[in-house]
Amino acid sequence: MSMSALLEEVSRLHHARPPATPAQLDAFEQRVGWRLDPDLRAFYPICEVRDGNYVLLDVSQQYDGRYPLRDGFPEGFPDPTQCPRIASSFSEFLAGALRSNGRWFWLKKLMQDG
Repeated sequence: MSMSALLEEVSRLHHARPPATPAQLDAFEQRVGWRLDPDLRAFYPICEVRDGNYVLLDVSQQYDGRYPLRDGFPEGFPDPTQCPRIASSFSEFLAGALRSNGRWFWLKKLMQDG
């Protein structure tokens, strides 16, 4: 599914906050010292689940110009062997999240792979 279609689905199903302005995106990139990939510039997320676990954006590498996402449970961070890759891009992660009905869709995959 294209990023445009994913964003339309987010808007239809959720009460999304207003998007960041180009100036806010530029300021963020200057502050953190790296550029958002195209998917993230379209969405600009910071993900947190209720129990303090995180989905991590791995900016140390890119695949096809996109940053992968990792499962970032507190006990494993920052060891990459304990924070397995759960999606090769934000759009892949978002598509899975939208299909998940509020469940952590990547945990089933991790148990199968592990």
